[in-house]
Amino acid sequence: TEDVGPSEPLEQSWDVIVCNQVIEYVPNPVALIADFRRALSPDGILVLTYPANWPEVEPTDLFRFTRAGMEFLLSGWTILDHGLLGGVPFEGSELLPLVYGAVAQP
Repeated sequence: TEDVGPSEPLEQSWDVIVCNQVIEYVPNPVALIADFRRALSPDGILVLTYPANWPEVEPTDLFRFTRAGMEFLLSGWTILDHGLLGGVPFEGSELLPLVYGAVAQP
C-alpha cells in the first residue's frame, strides 16, 4: 500500500502538533506517535482526533481505535483530556461513539 505517513522524521521542536482524523490512514501509528513525541518540545501538546465507528471510507482507511486502544497507544504520555466528541443514538438510548479526541503531553 501507499505510505501516507511522514516521509522523514520530524526534526524540529514544536509546541503543538494537531493530528485531526488522520491516524487511521497511517500504516504504522506506533511510529507516528513516537515521531510526535520526539518532535514536541518538553511542554508541547499533542491534539489528536480519531474515528471510532463508521463504515470504511476507502482502502487506505486502516485502523479504528477504541478509547482504551488509543490510551494504550499513548502509553507513557500524560493524557490531559480524552473523551467522546460525537456519536449517534443506538437502539434508542445507548450512544454509538463516532469521534474521540485526546490531548496529551510527552
